[in-house]
Amino acid sequence: MTAVAAREAGAGACLLKTSPLGQIVDAIRIVAGGGSLWTTDRPSAPPIASPDRLEKLTASEHRVLALLAEAKTNAEIAETLGLAEQTVKNLVSSLMAKGGFASRSDAAVYMVTT
Repeated sequence: MTAVAAREAGAGACLLKTSPLGQIVDAIRIVAGGGSLWTTDRPSAPPIASPDRLEKLTASEHRVLALLAEAKTNAEIAETLGLAEQTVKNLVSSLMAKGGFASRSDAAVYMVTT
């Protein structure tokens, strides 16, 4: 089954057979959280957010983005950083707008693949 067919059939993720266990676990967490994760063995399309756009992020937004890439929930990020969950939600919204990400999973995929 191709990735396109899998997506059309309702799959939430597609990984390479050679994907490391950690990436598979992350994909499960991302899909369980309502996101999606799609990788292929073909050269990838240009990144959805350029590095210079990420330079606009604050230090807190960078920390949150790194934890998003680990498929952490807002509650887990809040606990890790010692912040209120609403503060994390605000930081996620801000970094997504500044970075040009369409979803949390887009941000996570970008961080994992760059």
